[in-house]
Amino acid sequence: MAPSRKFPLSDVLGIVFAIALFAAFFFAPVTKAEPENVAPAIDTLSSSHDHLYGTQSCELYCSAHDDDEDALTFVWSSTDGKVTPSGATAMWTEPHQHGSYAIMVEIHDGNGGYDTSCVIVTVARNPAPAINTLTCSPQLVLPGESSTVSCDASDPDDHALAYEWSSSSGTIAGNGHTVTWTAPSAPGTYLVAVRVFDGLGGASTRTVLLGVAPADPPVIDELIIRPFLPEYTKEYPWGYRVLRGCLCECEIECVASAVDKELTYDWSCNEGSIEGSGPKVLFIPPKGQAEVHVTVTVSDMFGHSATGELFFKVFNREPFSKDTDEGGGCGCRG
Repeated sequence: MAPSRKFPLSDVLGIVFAIALFAAFFFAPVTKAEPENVAPAIDTLSSSHDHLYGTQSCELYCSAHDDDEDALTFVWSSTDGKVTPSGATAMWTEPHQHGSYAIMVEIHDGNGGYDTSCVIVTVARNPAPAINTLTCSPQLVLPGESSTVSCDASDPDDHALAYEWSSSSGTIAGNGHTVTWTAPSAPGTYLVAVRVFDGLGGASTRTVLLGVAPADPPVIDELIIRPFLPEYTKEYPWGYRVLRGCLCECEIECVASAVDKELTYDWSCNEGSIEGSGPKVLFIPPKGQAEVHVTVTVSDMFGHSATGELFFKVFNREPFSKDTDEGGGCGCRG
């Protein structure tokens, strides 16, 4: 019998380790490699407006896709103004200053992939509307009466205009460029104001004054006679004696009062003639003996009036009696 061969322990352990290593390598499961992440992409980024005016806003729209169908997040920002995000859309409010502004969006897929884009929006200058005229008709009214107030305005950019009216007292009815103002009960001067605006930050303001007159009619305070030849004119309690003819003409002044009202004067006489108009006229006596009534009617614009009268006895050239006021002449000899 051949003697058995013995292997050292170290050799046996080496063989076992080699077999185990081979088995582990041969029978180990193969792990499949992870696919590479594909970054998302922005297809379009658009704005509802390319140009804005003050106080306006625009809406932004972002269209994007991800080939890996990862959920996307949107991060919005801008160089100025305010961005209000809402996922793939956002609202941008301009900064009330003209200029060009960039609005940006970033999209992220949560796996390190992202994309960016931006859009440019221009905020234009907005000239204020121009108020050409502000008129009222009539400008003076009685308490409780009305005046029509009209505003003629235009806009350099042809924007639609709106009107905002106010007054220091009284009431305003209507809207638009023409309104009706009703006066308060107290006489005085009142202010009506209009603000014209285009809804885009441009506005202009103007005021007009209206008067409220007392309802009282005018009053004739005095009728003043100024003869050109005083020696031929004599005053009596009942009126005046005056020599006939144009040499004895007289200026007559009507002193009348009416608070804040424009007055008109209507003169007449039954003999002789009246020259001129207004509060002062010239009375020319007739060429013969007569009894003359000179009448003046003072009226205001509301139809209220007052009437005054002067009486003249026109005589031929005869001497006055020194014994009585009822003499027959005018103090001269002829």
